[in-house]
Amino acid sequence: WALIRQRRIDVAFVAKCLDNEAGRSLHLRDESMAAMLPKSHRLAEARSVKLEELHQERFILCAGGLGPDIEEHLVRRLAKWNAEPRIQLHRVGQCNLMNMVALGFGVTLVVGPPPCSVSDGVVLVPLAGRHAVPLHAVWMESNPNPALKALLDIVRRSELVGTTLP
Repeated sequence: WALIRQRRIDVAFVAKCLDNEAGRSLHLRDESMAAMLPKSHRLAEARSVKLEELHQERFILCAGGLGPDIEEHLVRRLAKWNAEPRIQLHRVGQCNLMNMVALGFGVTLVVGPPPCSVSDGVVLVPLAGRHAVPLHAVWMESNPNPALKALLDIVRRSELVGTTLP
C-alpha cells in the first residue's frame, strides 16, 4: 500500500487486502499450495501431503513476497495439532530458496506455479486439504493512469477472476 499511495507503482498483487478508504481491490483467485521437498525426502513420491506430516520439518521461506503470509498460514494451521513450526526467513528469491531445499536446508511451501523451472534436486507435492492463498489486485481509486484502467479491464474480463484453483 505504501508504494501505491506514494504513486511509485500503479497496482500490486497481494495476498491480503488492508482496509483503506482511498484504495480499491479485486479478488483475482485463490492459488493452491504445494510443499517443495528435496528428492531424497521420505514424502517426495507422495501424491499429496498433509501439512501435519511436515510439522517436524524446518521450513525455509522468503522474507519478502508471500513468505510472511505463508508463515502465518503455517503457524495457524499447525497450532491445531499443538505444533509450532520451525521457520527460517531468508532474504532470497524463490529460485534461490528452491536451491536451498535441494541442498537440504529445509522444505518450503509454494503458492501457485514456481516462478522458475523446478530443479532436479526438488519435487513439488500438493498439500492435501484446504490450503489456498487468496490473490488480490490493489490500487488507488484516484489513480488517473489509463494503462492501469486498461489493465484492470483486462483482468476483470479474464476467466481467472474469482476462480479457485485446485
